[in-house]
Amino acid sequence: MLRVSLLNNKNDWEDSLSKRWINLAFIYFKDYYEYYSSHKDKVEWVIPLWQDVSIDEYVKWVLNSNLDVIGFGFYMWNAHRWIK
Repeated sequence: MLRVSLLNNKNDWEDSLSKRWINLAFIYFKDYYEYYSSHKDKVEWVIPLWQDVSIDEYVKWVLNSNLDVIGFGFYMWNAHRWIK
């Protein structure tokens, strides 16, 4: 079974009233795959971090999650974070 997740950082989906946000890209990707794929039973979706953390904490989370596939919400305003 493939373990899959997708990371975005706080600046992508920030809720100005809290320190948590909804990772819409993860939700859309997961729902689309589960609805349309004939292989949905072969993927385990790992819920991504829902709060802004340091780069070291992102790395630790990725390594501890034993992911096979990871996507990054990569935009011009957060490129520096993911390149690190």
